[in-house]
Amino acid sequence: MPYLLILACFLISGITGLIYQVLWTRMIVGIIGSSPFSVTIVLSVFMAGLGLGSAIAGRTVDRGKKPERLIRIYGLLELGIGLYCLVLPLLLLLFKPLYAWMYNRLFDHFLLYNLLTFAGCALLLILPATLMGATLPVLSRFFVNTLDRVGTHVGRLYGLNTIGSAAGSLLCGFWLINLVGVQGVLAVAVLLNAGIGALCLLVSRRRTGWIVPEEARDQSVPRAAKSPKAAKSAPPAGERVPVGAVLAVFAVTGFCAMAYEVIWTKLLGLLVGPTTYSFTVVLVTFITGLALGSFFFGWLGDRVKSPAVLLVLTQMAAALTALLASQVIGNSQIFFAKLIAIFQDSFGSLYLMKGAVLFGFMFLTTFSLGAAFPLVGKIYTRSLAATARTIR
Repeated sequence: MPYLLILACFLISGITGLIYQVLWTRMIVGIIGSSPFSVTIVLSVFMAGLGLGSAIAGRTVDRGKKPERLIRIYGLLELGIGLYCLVLPLLLLLFKPLYAWMYNRLFDHFLLYNLLTFAGCALLLILPATLMGATLPVLSRFFVNTLDRVGTHVGRLYGLNTIGSAAGSLLCGFWLINLVGVQGVLAVAVLLNAGIGALCLLVSRRRTGWIVPEEARDQSVPRAAKSPKAAKSAPPAGERVPVGAVLAVFAVTGFCAMAYEVIWTKLLGLLVGPTTYSFTVVLVTFITGLALGSFFFGWLGDRVKSPAVLLVLTQMAAALTALLASQVIGNSQIFFAKLIAIFQDSFGSLYLMKGAVLFGFMFLTTFSLGAAFPLVGKIYTRSLAATARTIR
């Protein structure tokens, strides 16, 4: 069945996305040094590219695309990501002399120097990040075939991709780079993207077995004139939530999620050591909580009368549990010291225990934050014909 195959592809795509983020950070550090600045550049460009790609795709893929056409677009996006990331090391190598020239001429001009450095790196990294961002609206348009199931489908897509991101961070941070080196990991990620793209292009040639959303087949028919089944898919009449308010909540949630990740990473770095492995443990546990929340609240959002109320409650829960978690983490120095002393002779056991403890600290907050994307998608989507425009 093509649907399960595409879901598996999106899961693997999440793995490659985090692998690229880790590799890009290492590559940028090799050119400009200053690890915190390099991390900031990569994270900023990565998130900006995801948003840009999502916005562009959301404005274009709702224009009457057939299911096989959507899968073809997705396959081309994955191929584009793989091909660009294959040549990116060469582009960065060509950028290095230009950066050296900028360093020698503009180092005394701190603001201009950093601005040009950021602009140069952003120019190199924005395209693949944009292609990655376009994949979610495309697949949302493909999978969502009834408004009664928007939360479930969107939560499943986002959750699978996020679980893949956690797996990619774990594999890259602990094993792959040490096993095959940066170039070897890059080759693996490129091959995975190319394989996904080729497979999707092959699947898109299938002419039968696709289920086209009813509203997408005939967008010219007024909603009132549609079949009873289609009418049942409409949003509840009682849901009168201002779109601006929903988007504002979503924007604040995104800001808070990134703030929590940065703050907890710095705080836990003081407790368990500011190593790459510790950062990987924090990132994996954070992302896993978001994914589990997306799965659960996407499912629940389709079964409650007011997804907007559920959204507010989950974000209140995220705020309260974040305060509690920060208080507990801030007073756990002795606990972590004992943990390190107990498992000092077993590297694997130590980080396994660290991961379990941190997951317990951060789970309730990240689980609640994971509700935002599927619930906002559920509230904001009012027509199947505009699915991609709203899920972006």
